[in-house]
Amino acid sequence: MDKFDEKFIGDLRALAKDTEKLLAATSGQTGTEILKLRDRLEDSLQSVQSKIVGVERGIVDQAKAAAKTTDRYVHDNTWASIGVASLIGLLAGVAIGRR
Repeated sequence: MDKFDEKFIGDLRALAKDTEKLLAATSGQTGTEILKLRDRLEDSLQSVQSKIVGVERGIVDQAKAAAKTTDRYVHDNTWASIGVASLIGLLAGVAIGRR
C-alpha cells in the first residue's frame, strides 16, 4: 500500500468518525429535513465503511500476490537472485564507503 492509499483510507476513516459524531450530536433533533439528512448520512456512512473494507482487502490481496510471485521467482532463479542481491549490496557498500 503506498502513501496515497494510506492517506486516502485515513481520510475516509476520519470522515466516517466525524459523520458518526455528527449523527450522535443530532440524535435528539427533530424535523423532517433533519431526519431525512440523518438517514442519508447513515446510508452513506455504511457504504463508505464497507468500501474501505473492500479497498483494504484488495490491497492486502495484491500485496500477498506480489509476495508469492517474488517468492516463486527467487526460488526459480536462485543464483540470479543471489547475484542481484550481491550486486546491490556491493553498490550500497561502495556508496556508503565514499561518504
